Formats: sequence, structure tokens, C-alpha cells
Amino acid sequence: MKEKEIINLRELSNLIIKRKIMLVTIVLISVFISVVVSYFIIKPIYQSDATVIVDKSGNDTSNTIQYNDVMMYENLVTTYAYIGKSDLVYTDSAKQLNNRISPLEISQSITITPVTNTQLLTISAKGNSAKDASEIVNAVTNSFIKVANQLYPAGDIRIVNNGKVPQTPVSPNKKYSIAIGFLVGLLLSLGIIFTLESYNNKMETEEDIKKYFDFPVLGVIEMRK
Repeated sequence: MKEKEIINLRELSNLIIKRKIMLVTIVLISVFISVVVSYFIIKPIYQSDATVIVDKSGNDTSNTIQYNDVMMYENLVTTYAYIGKSDLVYTDSAKQLNNRISPLEISQSITITPVTNTQLLTISAKGNSAKDASEIVNAVTNSFIKVANQLYPAGDIRIVNNGKVPQTPVSPNKKYSIAIGFLVGLLLSLGIIFTLESYNNKMETEEDIKKYFDFPVLGVIEMRK
């Protein structure tokens, strides 16, 4: 059984070597396509993040935090997270941006996420340029504080970090795309090679004859070119 497995592995290796030009060509084409798509076709997306902290309004000076305080902070953070996703915030943000970006576009680019076990909210914005992402997240953050104070002044919201201009896009991940292109090209080339070999009925070597016929090979006649 082990001898048969070794023969199969040797045949596989010989098959890949015989078709190496096809394998390399398909892999290079696949990688080239992934490079073109990643660098020239897919538009880069940038993301900027801001952070705010939610505290209870008129916070006392006591350093003791009770269970009820913890629950209150969780409820405040959750409530303000919903307020941050309201049309009022998006409309006011659009005004701050001189309606250069519509409220709908802002709503589609913004995510507001409570940071687990904290009083923090992370506000993230995505844009087609680094400047857009930064301007959107800062406009939304300012509008969010303004609207929240008007609708539900039970909390005190303060900015911890303003959104900065990102230096690199978050997508597409060019290295990941190229790696996927290489893997796809490799699998595709192997699939084509095995398919072609399955339809190849030619016997070109002694091994081919021994594989299909249970006859001894008496000799080999070489053809001169």
C-alpha cells in the first residue's frame, strides 16, 4: 500500500513538472488580475474614528460606584447610541457639511458602537477620501452631542478623541487580494492540469504502459528527430 502511495505522489509530481509552464502562466495571470482590480478598479475606502464618553449629568463627587450606577451608565450609553443614529443627527451633520454630503449618505457611512464595559461610544465614518471620512465623523460627533443634549439632557457627553485624517484605506486589503489571487490561480491551474490529464490517453513512458497493461516491457525504441 505504501509503495502504491509513493508511486502516486511521484506521478503527481511529474505531472506538475510536465505542465509547469501552464501552471505558472495561470497563476501569474490570476495575480495580475487581482493587482489590477485592487489598485485600479476598486475605489479605496477610508475610515475615521471618534470617541465620546457618557457621564450622568450633575455627577456628584463621590468615588463610590454602586450597582445601580453601573446599570444607569449602561442604559445611558445604549440610549445615546440610538440617539446618535437618528435622522436629526444626520440632518444636522449634513448642514455642518454645507449639504455637500446628504443625510442618507451620512447614515450609510456611520456606525456607533458602545465600548463593552465602559462609558465610551465609538463613532466611525467611512468615506471615499480620507478627508471626507474625517469631516463626516467630526460633524456627526458634534451634531450628536448637540441633539442628545436637546432630547435627553440626563447625561453629560464629552469628546475623548476627535476623528483624525486616516493615512491608509481600510479597504481593499491589497495584500490579502493578491494572496487570494495567487491561491485561486494555483487551484485553477491544478484543476485544468488534472482535467487535461484525465482526457489524455497517450502512453508516452514505460510507466504509462505498466500502469494500464499488465505486460512486461521488453525494450524501448527511441525515435530520432
